Order: sequence, then C-alpha cells, then structure tokens
Amino acid sequence: MICYALLSRILFVIRTLIRVMREIVREIFGWVTRAISAFAALTDHVFSALPWPLNRVFGLVTKVIDGFAEGVDWLGEEVIIRLIDGVTEIVFEYAAYVLSWISWLLDWGIRWLPLLLSKKGVRTPMTVPLCVKILQDNGGKNAMEPSAVNRLIGQANAIMEDSNVQFVHASEMEFIQKQRFFEGVTGGFSGLFRRFFTWFSARAEPGCVTVFVVKEVEGATSCAYPGTNWVVIDVRATGATLVHEVGRLSDFWSRVEPVGDVEIMSAPNRFVLEDQCCMIRTSKFARLPRFDDLM
Repeated sequence: MICYALLSRILFVIRTLIRVMREIVREIFGWVTRAISAFAALTDHVFSALPWPLNRVFGLVTKVIDGFAEGVDWLGEEVIIRLIDGVTEIVFEYAAYVLSWISWLLDWGIRWLPLLLSKKGVRTPMTVPLCVKILQDNGGKNAMEPSAVNRLIGQANAIMEDSNVQFVHASEMEFIQKQRFFEGVTGGFSGLFRRFFTWFSARAEPGCVTVFVVKEVEGATSCAYPGTNWVVIDVRATGATLVHEVGRLSDFWSRVEPVGDVEIMSAPNRFVLEDQCCMIRTSKFARLPRFDDLM
C-alpha cells in the first residue's frame, strides 16, 4: 500500500537517526572518560614520585579525578544512553503506531479494488517477505535454530499453497542477544503497554513482516499486534502459527474455531476461509514475486 510504504521508509530513516545519535553520544562519553582516565594515570605517575607527605596529599587528587571519570561514564551509560534508548524510543514508537493506523485508513482508498478482484477469483502469484530475527540469551544460545525456522516457513507455505501466496526471506536471518526478551514476552492486549512492544517495533524492518523468534511467549505460542509489521513466535510455533499471526497483521481479526488449545486460521493443507486468503493477498506486506523469490 502506498501510504504504508511511504510511512515505513520515513520511520526507518528516523529510527536510524536515533540509533546513530545513540552511538555518537556513547562515543563522546567514551572518549571523555578515556581522556580523564589517561590524565589521572599521568598525574598518579607524577605525584607518586614526590616525597612524603606530598605524594599522599596529591594522590588524593588522582582519586578525585578517577571518581570524576567514573561519574562521567555513569552519566553517559546510565542516564543519557538510557534516556535515548528508553524514553525517546518509547515516545517515538507509540507516535509511529498511531501514524500507522492513519496510513492504514488512507490505504483503504485503493485496497478495495484488489480485494474485490481477489474475491472474484483473480489471484496472481503473490509473496509475503519475512525478515527473521532470532533472539539469543546472554550465553549466545539461539531461541530456535535457523533450520527449524525454515521448516516452519515451509509448513506455512504448504498451508498457503491453494491461495497462491508464498512466504519468502527478505534478508538473511539476524541474531540478537537480548536476555530480557529471550523469554517472558506476554501476548494479549496488555502487551501493548509492555517494553517489548516498543523494543520490537523499533527493530522491525520496513517493507516486510519481521518475525522475532523467542524461547517462550507467556500464555501463547505467538503474538502480533494489528497496526505493526512484526510478529513474535516461540519454539512451540508451527507453520499454522505463522499464518495465523500474519493474518492478524493483514486485518483479519475475528475469532475462528480453535484446534486443540491453539486458535488458528488454517487447516493442515489448505486455507479455511476465502476472506482470509483475500485479506492476506491484499495486505500492505504482499507483493508480486521478484526474480530472487523464484530462485
């Protein structure tokens, strides 16, 4: 969709600027801390050569300088960087979420036509690009191995085969070390007000569905929030789970009959409802196949 494509690129640029600003501030504070520490080491070397009691008196100056260096480092890492990472990111991502709904409303001005054609049976091949980001714990352990993710995507493609829709990789899989969200992500409406919502939103890629893979989603195997462009799945997820969450992002929100203890939109071998097929095919993520998608 036109409005979504334009907005996502603008938001991507702003998010990039925020990350660059964070790194610049970190480098500046790092340089200042190193300069103060180097000056402290120099004064310590000079003052230690003085006779007693001058070496003891001026040694206190060195300790004060060291303490000042630690204070600057703390100010940079714990206050300034956290302010950019936290408050700035949170405020921006919620504002971006509101803008995404505005673009969604505007895009309906042209979406109705391909939706109508799809309902009439005009269904050319379409692809839904995925950007997979696998979270790791502090020890570098993957929440799910890449081979398992590829099998899951293969299952999803089998489900979507009759709809002439295929999930494809938009980029190489990425690995992110983040213990805080490695497990314990919570699904449901309350998740909108949890820190993981803005953290995932800030790291989702434009022009695709970003799939964050975690070890566990509390109370579910996955979660997605309409209006965003990312989903979270855990190690218990299947291809049907992925189709289900992409359906949520594609504006199919009504509940369907559960299978077991998992609410899904798809049967094992085919898409259940025509409306679901049409909504995914005409979503802001769907695109015509590119040459590399066919390889």
